[in-house]
Amino acid sequence: MFDPAKIEWDCVFCIEGQAASKSNSRRLVWTNGKPRSVKSAKAMEFVAAIKAQCQPLPVLLTGNLLLWSDVWYPSRRQDLDTTLVEDGLQGIAFENDRQITMNFGRKFIDRTYPRVIARLKMIDVQPQPHDWIKPSGLVRRHVAPAKVIEPKDDGDLPF
Repeated sequence: MFDPAKIEWDCVFCIEGQAASKSNSRRLVWTNGKPRSVKSAKAMEFVAAIKAQCQPLPVLLTGNLLLWSDVWYPSRRQDLDTTLVEDGLQGIAFENDRQITMNFGRKFIDRTYPRVIARLKMIDVQPQPHDWIKPSGLVRRHVAPAKVIEPKDDGDLPF
């Protein structure tokens, strides 16, 4: 198992409070007669809490970044979602959340002290997909090639 304690991180932030989910926390508002999907009040409060609790770095991290998030929720009901952590740390630790090219997250339960520990490391290599994963995301197994069946005549097609 990969151990984050063995990595020398460029910065570590502890954010107190329950992490909100961006994907499950959207609301519909009307602007200029058109509907828009925006973050919920709870999601915006969590991003504001990050900005209030975390002191900006003197020099923002540059290049590709690895984000490792340990998230403690008060119950098992919440989905693990670190996108609001990325949004909140934007401008505090890095310029743009598009710099995060590797993202690892772990979910824990702590009923009395929900929090997020976010660790960031500058990485110099763009992650490459493994040779056993096709671009479609399907796993290619190392098996013998499929046998091609040729129709015997024009009327023998299977479809």
